[in-house]
Amino acid sequence: MTAKQPLFVALRQPDGRELGRTQLDPGELNYVRYERALDGDVPTGKWSVEFSTDPTMQNPIVYPVRVEEFLPERMKLVLDAPATLAAGDALALKVEGDWLYGAPAAGNRFTARISVQADVHPVEALKDFHFGDPLAE
Repeated sequence: MTAKQPLFVALRQPDGRELGRTQLDPGELNYVRYERALDGDVPTGKWSVEFSTDPTMQNPIVYPVRVEEFLPERMKLVLDAPATLAAGDALALKVEGDWLYGAPAAGNRFTARISVQADVHPVEALKDFHFGDPLAE
């Protein structure tokens, strides 16, 4: 096994300016790990991470990294259905979906699950009475 030796890492922005430099000391089996969180207002584009065992960073190994904006898919979904159904009635479900970044969502397919629960107080005038199987959950 070779002797442990520090690794120097520099992070460069797309314009070539160095954002930061770090010395990493190797751990078990001479492995190192480099993590760096970037602020939300950094420039997008082709960044680079430079590695060297020389503290002056002469002739580093350069690894290009792309920093880009990412907007996750978000959808507004409106479901409209009757609150109660009588036995034998068909469920009329109206669905309206809109992507929140502007694209239309018409024509998209979706899967839905329905939950059925018995109405144990179906008679408005008899709200104190419970109808149905008292052992059913």
